[in-house]
Amino acid sequence: MDLELTSDQQLLQQTVRRLLADDGGWSGLVDLGVVDLLAQGGSMIDVGAVAMETGRGLFAGPWLSTAVAATSLVPDLGTRPAAVAFDGLDLVADACDAEVLVVVDGDTAMAYADFTAEPVETVDPSRAWGRVTAPGTGRSLDGVDVSLARDRTLAAWVADGVGAAARLLEMTVEYATQRIQFDKPIGSFQAVQHICADMLRTVEQARGGAWYALWACDALPADERGRAVAMAQAFASADLPQVGFDAIQVHGGVGFTWESDVHRYAKRLLTLAQTMGTADDHLDRLADLLF
Repeated sequence: MDLELTSDQQLLQQTVRRLLADDGGWSGLVDLGVVDLLAQGGSMIDVGAVAMETGRGLFAGPWLSTAVAATSLVPDLGTRPAAVAFDGLDLVADACDAEVLVVVDGDTAMAYADFTAEPVETVDPSRAWGRVTAPGTGRSLDGVDVSLARDRTLAAWVADGVGAAARLLEMTVEYATQRIQFDKPIGSFQAVQHICADMLRTVEQARGGAWYALWACDALPADERGRAVAMAQAFASADLPQVGFDAIQVHGGVGFTWESDVHRYAKRLLTLAQTMGTADDHLDRLADLLF
């Protein structure tokens, strides 16, 4: 197993980063060919490379829900923006930007072109959250691997979180070297150094778990894939939000202001810890798979 990105994957990641930095948006990702990446034969490592950049760039469009969750369930989706409601969820990320809604219940999935999504304001303003209601008539998605779709989505959420947390770490270290207190950069104080070191450890542990989970979605049998994804998501849900809290602590009052993006990243990490299940949920799943 080699988790080093290939030169093509590194180029893909750099291109997505430049695109999002230039505010290329949804249409830019469509033109780049990363919205139907899996449908074109791309790997989950390719998906992870993009997902880390959507997290880093606080991308607000329905890329993850479309390119990973919905594409895994609707073979003919193409590049239509979609949202997926897993297992009874009615508050769904990207629902207000979607043209297609997929509702997953256990091992079955239904696709709806006719649905309503009521905008809901949540702690995370970087995604268009909506409370969805679908009518009784939909298209049954027979023969799809719901378990694989769920694991792919979880792994991509972790990768998105790693991208957001890594950017927070960069911002925090930069601020610590520039903010002067008592005639010294605050980064020279041991307490701040310890916080940054803890952030780095968490980000790199989550990164390793994310890459392994992404690779497992392509290469391992269902049970082993499930263990890898459960471990990655449990760690990310438990520990990545702390990166956001630590970043705000180092930035002080400015970290709470709308002039700073620090709190936006922190809120994105908070939703990571709740949207697809808490750390306890994934540890319970891991225990079931192991024992």
